[in-house]
Amino acid sequence: MKAAVNPPFAAQHWDLGSMSYALAHLVEQSPEYKKRTLKLTQSLHENRTAPLILDNGADELGEGFYGARFFDMISEIQPYEVIAPDVLGNLEKTRERTFSFLDDSNNQIPYGTGIMAVLQGGDRDKVLELLREYEEDDRITTIGIPYDLLFETPTDIELPSFSTSHKSWEHSRRRAAFLFSEDFQATCKKEIHLLGMNTLWEFSLYKKFEEKVPANLRSNDTTAPFAAGLNLSAWKSVEDSGDKNWPALKFEWKPLADQAVKSLHNLILYFDAVGDVEALKRAQALEDSGWTYGRQ
Repeated sequence: MKAAVNPPFAAQHWDLGSMSYALAHLVEQSPEYKKRTLKLTQSLHENRTAPLILDNGADELGEGFYGARFFDMISEIQPYEVIAPDVLGNLEKTRERTFSFLDDSNNQIPYGTGIMAVLQGGDRDKVLELLREYEEDDRITTIGIPYDLLFETPTDIELPSFSTSHKSWEHSRRRAAFLFSEDFQATCKKEIHLLGMNTLWEFSLYKKFEEKVPANLRSNDTTAPFAAGLNLSAWKSVEDSGDKNWPALKFEWKPLADQAVKSLHNLILYFDAVGDVEALKRAQALEDSGWTYGRQ
Protein backbone atom coordinates (compact mmCIF):
# COMPACT_ATOMS: atom_id res chain seq x y z
CA MET A 1 0.00 0.00 0.00
CA LYS A 2 1.24 3.50 -0.79
CA ALA A 3 1.44 6.05 2.00
CA ALA A 4 0.67 9.77 1.91
CA VAL A 5 1.61 11.95 4.87
CA ASN A 6 0.95 15.61 5.53
CA PRO A 7 3.65 16.96 7.86
CA PRO A 8 3.84 20.30 9.71
CA PHE A 9 4.93 23.37 7.76
CA ALA A 10 8.37 23.34 9.41
CA ALA A 11 9.05 19.68 8.67
CA GLN A 12 8.45 19.23 4.95
CA HIS A 13 11.53 16.99 4.77
CA TRP A 14 9.26 14.35 6.37
CA ASP A 15 6.96 14.24 3.32
CA LEU A 16 8.48 10.93 2.30
CA GLY A 17 5.50 8.81 1.23
CA SER A 18 4.99 7.38 -2.24
CA MET A 19 2.07 9.81 -2.53
CA SER A 20 1.58 13.34 -1.17
CA TYR A 21 -1.45 14.98 0.38
CA ALA A 22 -2.86 18.47 0.80
CA LEU A 23 -5.90 19.94 2.57
CA ALA A 24 -7.97 22.54 0.72
CA HIS A 25 -8.66 24.79 3.70
CA LEU A 26 -4.95 25.01 4.52
CA VAL A 27 -4.13 25.87 0.90
CA GLU A 28 -6.60 28.74 1.26
CA GLN A 29 -5.51 29.87 4.73
CA SER A 30 -1.72 29.57 4.62
CA PRO A 31 0.52 31.08 1.91
CA GLU A 32 3.33 28.85 3.20
CA TYR A 33 1.23 25.70 2.83
CA LYS A 34 -0.01 26.76 -0.60
CA LYS A 35 3.57 27.32 -1.75
CA ARG A 36 4.51 23.84 -0.52
CA THR A 37 1.54 22.31 -2.32
CA LEU A 38 2.29 24.06 -5.62
CA LYS A 39 5.91 22.93 -5.37
CA LEU A 40 4.75 19.32 -4.97
CA THR A 41 2.51 19.42 -8.02
CA GLN A 42 5.17 21.16 -10.09
CA SER A 43 7.60 18.42 -9.11
CA LEU A 44 5.01 15.83 -10.18
CA HIS A 45 4.76 17.46 -13.58
CA GLU A 46 8.55 17.11 -13.75
CA ASN A 47 8.11 13.35 -13.29
CA ARG A 48 8.49 13.15 -9.51
CA THR A 49 6.90 9.91 -8.38
CA ALA A 50 4.79 11.19 -5.46
CA PRO A 51 1.41 12.20 -6.93
CA LEU A 52 -0.58 14.65 -4.82
CA ILE A 53 -4.14 14.12 -3.54
CA LEU A 54 -6.09 17.32 -2.82
CA ASP A 55 -8.55 16.74 0.04
CA ASN A 56 -11.69 18.88 0.25
CA GLY A 57 -11.22 19.16 4.05
CA ALA A 58 -14.43 17.46 5.17
CA ASP A 59 -12.84 15.58 8.06
CA GLU A 60 -11.48 18.79 9.54
CA LEU A 61 -14.44 21.06 8.68
CA GLY A 62 -17.40 18.67 8.79
CA GLU A 63 -18.31 19.66 5.23
CA GLY A 64 -15.74 19.82 2.47
CA PHE A 65 -15.00 22.63 0.01
CA TYR A 66 -17.28 22.71 -3.04
CA GLY A 67 -18.45 25.06 -5.79
CA ALA A 68 -16.46 27.69 -7.67
CA ARG A 69 -14.11 28.23 -4.74
CA PHE A 70 -12.98 24.60 -4.95
CA PHE A 71 -12.81 24.44 -8.75
CA ASP A 72 -10.59 27.53 -8.82
CA MET A 73 -8.23 25.90 -6.35
CA ILE A 74 -8.11 22.64 -8.32
CA SER A 75 -7.29 24.53 -11.52
CA GLU A 76 -4.44 26.33 -9.80
CA ILE A 77 -3.00 23.38 -7.85
CA GLN A 78 -3.47 20.78 -10.64
CA PRO A 79 -3.35 17.74 -8.33
CA TYR A 80 -3.02 14.15 -9.43
CA GLU A 81 -6.35 13.43 -7.74
CA VAL A 82 -9.04 15.44 -5.97
CA ILE A 83 -11.52 14.26 -3.36
CA ALA A 84 -15.06 15.17 -4.40
CA PRO A 85 -17.08 17.12 -1.79
CA ASP A 86 -18.54 15.02 1.00
CA VAL A 87 -20.27 15.59 4.34
CA LEU A 88 -19.23 13.57 7.37
CA GLY A 89 -21.68 10.81 8.20
CA ASN A 90 -24.33 12.06 5.78
CA LEU A 91 -24.98 9.82 2.79
CA GLU A 92 -27.62 11.94 1.05
CA LYS A 93 -25.68 15.20 1.21
CA THR A 94 -22.52 13.39 0.14
CA ARG A 95 -24.29 11.84 -2.86
CA GLU A 96 -25.79 15.22 -3.82
CA ARG A 97 -22.51 17.12 -3.57
CA THR A 98 -20.43 14.41 -5.22
CA PHE A 99 -22.63 14.13 -8.30
CA SER A 100 -23.14 17.88 -8.50
CA PHE A 101 -19.35 18.23 -8.45
CA LEU A 102 -19.05 15.64 -11.20
CA ASP A 103 -21.66 17.37 -13.35
CA ASP A 104 -19.94 20.73 -12.92
CA SER A 105 -16.42 19.39 -13.39
CA ASN A 106 -16.40 19.44 -17.19
CA ASN A 107 -13.77 21.93 -18.34
CA GLN A 108 -13.22 23.05 -14.71
CA ILE A 109 -10.57 20.59 -13.60
CA PRO A 110 -7.32 19.79 -15.43
CA TYR A 111 -7.43 16.97 -17.94
CA GLY A 112 -6.28 13.71 -16.38
CA THR A 113 -7.02 14.69 -12.79
CA GLY A 114 -8.53 11.72 -10.96
CA ILE A 115 -11.65 12.06 -8.81
CA MET A 116 -12.09 10.20 -5.54
CA ALA A 117 -15.65 9.72 -4.25
CA VAL A 118 -16.12 9.05 -0.53
CA LEU A 119 -18.46 6.57 1.13
CA GLN A 120 -20.43 8.23 3.95
CA GLY A 121 -23.44 7.12 5.94
CA GLY A 122 -24.56 4.83 8.74
CA ASP A 123 -26.69 2.26 6.88
CA ARG A 124 -24.48 -0.45 5.38
CA ASP A 125 -26.93 -1.46 2.65
CA LYS A 126 -27.39 2.15 1.54
CA VAL A 127 -23.62 2.71 1.55
CA LEU A 128 -23.20 -0.31 -0.72
CA GLU A 129 -25.85 1.14 -3.03
CA LEU A 130 -23.93 4.42 -3.11
CA LEU A 131 -20.82 2.42 -3.95
CA ARG A 132 -22.66 0.84 -6.89
CA GLU A 133 -23.56 4.32 -8.15
CA TYR A 134 -19.92 5.37 -7.88
CA GLU A 135 -18.79 2.25 -9.71
CA GLU A 136 -21.17 2.94 -12.58
CA ASP A 137 -19.85 6.48 -13.11
CA ASP A 138 -16.74 6.54 -15.30
CA ARG A 139 -15.81 10.01 -14.06
CA ILE A 140 -14.92 8.53 -10.65
CA THR A 141 -11.51 6.88 -10.51
CA THR A 142 -11.07 6.04 -6.82
CA ILE A 143 -13.23 5.07 -3.83
CA GLY A 144 -12.41 6.69 -0.48
CA ILE A 145 -13.24 4.85 2.75
CA PRO A 146 -13.17 6.90 6.00
CA TYR A 147 -11.36 5.72 9.11
CA ASP A 148 -14.51 6.07 11.23
CA LEU A 149 -17.18 4.02 9.42
CA LEU A 150 -20.55 4.30 11.16
CA PHE A 151 -21.80 0.78 10.46
CA GLU A 152 -20.80 -2.75 11.40
CA THR A 153 -19.91 -5.68 9.16
CA PRO A 154 -20.17 -9.16 10.72
CA THR A 155 -16.66 -10.42 11.42
CA ASP A 156 -14.69 -12.94 13.45
CA ILE A 157 -11.69 -10.60 13.75
CA GLU A 158 -10.70 -10.43 17.41
CA LEU A 159 -9.30 -7.31 19.00
CA PRO A 160 -5.64 -7.69 20.08
CA SER A 161 -4.77 -8.45 23.68
CA PHE A 162 -3.09 -5.05 24.05
CA SER A 163 -6.17 -3.10 22.93
CA THR A 164 -8.19 -0.94 25.29
CA SER A 165 -11.80 0.15 25.27
CA HIS A 166 -10.98 3.15 23.07
CA LYS A 167 -13.04 3.43 19.90
CA SER A 168 -9.96 3.52 17.65
CA TRP A 169 -9.60 -0.25 17.92
CA GLU A 170 -13.24 -0.82 16.99
CA HIS A 171 -12.91 1.56 14.04
CA SER A 172 -9.87 -0.38 12.83
CA ARG A 173 -11.75 -3.67 12.95
CA ARG A 174 -14.85 -2.13 11.39
CA ARG A 175 -13.03 -0.84 8.30
CA ALA A 176 -11.01 -4.04 7.85
CA ALA A 177 -14.17 -6.15 8.11
CA PHE A 178 -15.87 -4.03 5.45
CA LEU A 179 -12.90 -4.39 3.10
CA PHE A 180 -12.79 -8.15 3.64
CA SER A 181 -16.53 -8.66 3.02
CA GLU A 182 -17.66 -10.48 -0.11
CA ASP A 183 -20.39 -8.02 -1.07
CA PHE A 184 -17.99 -5.08 -0.88
CA GLN A 185 -15.36 -6.82 -2.99
CA ALA A 186 -17.94 -7.98 -5.53
CA THR A 187 -19.03 -4.36 -5.97
CA CYS A 188 -15.84 -2.31 -5.66
CA LYS A 189 -13.55 -2.63 -8.67
CA LYS A 190 -12.00 0.84 -8.68
CA GLU A 191 -8.88 1.73 -6.72
CA ILE A 192 -9.40 2.12 -2.96
CA HIS A 193 -7.92 4.81 -0.75
CA LEU A 194 -8.20 4.56 3.04
CA LEU A 195 -8.89 8.00 4.47
CA GLY A 196 -7.03 8.50 7.73
CA MET A 197 -5.63 6.07 10.27
CA ASN A 198 -7.02 4.54 13.44
CA THR A 199 -4.25 2.24 14.71
CA LEU A 200 -1.25 0.52 13.19
CA TRP A 201 -2.97 -2.73 14.18
CA GLU A 202 -5.41 -2.21 11.31
CA PHE A 203 -2.57 -2.47 8.79
CA SER A 204 -1.27 -5.62 10.48
CA LEU A 205 -4.64 -7.21 9.66
CA TYR A 206 -4.01 -6.58 5.96
CA LYS A 207 -0.75 -8.53 6.26
CA LYS A 208 -2.15 -11.29 8.47
CA PHE A 209 -5.17 -11.86 6.23
CA GLU A 210 -3.47 -11.02 2.95
CA GLU A 211 -5.70 -13.41 1.00
CA LYS A 212 -8.76 -11.35 2.04
CA VAL A 213 -7.35 -7.95 1.05
CA PRO A 214 -8.78 -6.45 -2.15
CA ALA A 215 -6.18 -6.37 -4.92
CA ASN A 216 -7.29 -2.80 -5.71
CA LEU A 217 -6.37 -1.42 -2.25
CA ARG A 218 -4.03 1.40 -3.26
CA SER A 219 -3.19 3.88 -0.50
CA ASN A 220 -3.69 5.53 2.87
CA ASP A 221 -3.13 9.03 4.21
CA THR A 222 -2.44 10.23 7.73
CA THR A 223 -1.00 12.96 9.95
CA ALA A 224 -1.00 10.62 12.97
CA PRO A 225 2.79 10.05 13.27
CA PHE A 226 3.29 13.80 13.67
CA ALA A 227 0.22 14.46 15.82
CA ALA A 228 1.31 11.71 18.22
CA GLY A 229 4.91 12.92 18.21
CA LEU A 230 3.81 16.44 19.07
CA ASN A 231 2.28 14.94 22.21
CA LEU A 232 5.52 13.04 22.94
CA SER A 233 3.90 9.71 22.14
CA ALA A 234 6.32 7.14 20.67
CA TRP A 235 4.49 4.14 19.23
CA LYS A 236 5.46 0.71 20.58
CA SER A 237 5.61 -1.42 17.43
CA VAL A 238 4.31 -1.85 13.87
CA GLU A 239 1.14 -3.30 15.42
CA ASP A 240 0.68 -1.16 18.52
CA SER A 241 0.32 2.62 18.16
CA GLY A 242 -1.81 2.78 21.31
CA ASP A 243 -5.04 4.69 21.66
CA LYS A 244 -5.70 7.44 19.16
CA ASN A 245 -5.96 9.96 21.97
CA TRP A 246 -3.78 12.74 20.59
CA PRO A 247 -5.39 15.96 19.30
CA ALA A 248 -5.41 16.91 15.64
CA LEU A 249 -2.09 18.05 14.22
CA LYS A 250 -1.31 21.75 14.41
CA PHE A 251 0.44 22.39 11.13
CA GLU A 252 2.13 25.54 12.38
CA TRP A 253 3.96 23.38 14.95
CA LYS A 254 7.74 23.85 15.01
CA PRO A 255 9.04 20.67 16.64
CA LEU A 256 11.35 20.61 19.59
CA ALA A 257 14.03 17.94 19.49
CA ASP A 258 12.17 15.32 21.57
CA GLN A 259 8.96 15.82 19.63
CA ALA A 260 10.79 15.52 16.32
CA VAL A 261 12.62 12.31 17.28
CA LYS A 262 9.36 10.67 18.34
CA SER A 263 7.60 11.87 15.17
CA LEU A 264 10.24 10.32 12.93
CA HIS A 265 10.14 7.12 14.99
CA ASN A 266 6.37 6.94 14.47
CA LEU A 267 6.73 7.72 10.78
CA ILE A 268 9.13 4.80 10.29
CA LEU A 269 6.72 2.41 12.05
CA TYR A 270 3.83 3.73 9.94
CA PHE A 271 5.63 3.21 6.62
CA ASP A 272 6.64 -0.27 7.76
CA ALA A 273 3.08 -1.11 8.84
CA VAL A 274 1.42 -0.03 5.57
CA GLY A 275 4.14 -1.67 3.49
CA ASP A 276 5.40 1.41 1.65
CA VAL A 277 8.89 0.00 1.17
CA GLU A 278 10.44 2.95 -0.67
CA ALA A 279 9.05 5.46 1.84
CA LEU A 280 10.42 3.33 4.68
CA LYS A 281 13.89 3.36 3.11
CA ARG A 282 13.78 7.16 2.78
CA ALA A 283 12.70 7.62 6.40
CA GLN A 284 15.35 5.22 7.73
CA ALA A 285 18.01 6.99 5.68
CA LEU A 286 16.93 10.31 7.17
CA GLU A 287 17.17 8.86 10.67
CA ASP A 288 20.58 7.28 9.94
CA SER A 289 21.93 10.55 8.58
CA GLY A 290 21.89 12.10 12.05
CA TRP A 291 19.72 15.00 10.90
CA THR A 292 18.89 17.49 13.67
CA TYR A 293 15.13 17.45 13.37
CA GLY A 294 13.87 19.98 15.88
CA ARG A 295 14.71 23.17 17.68
CA GLN A 296 16.99 22.75 20.69
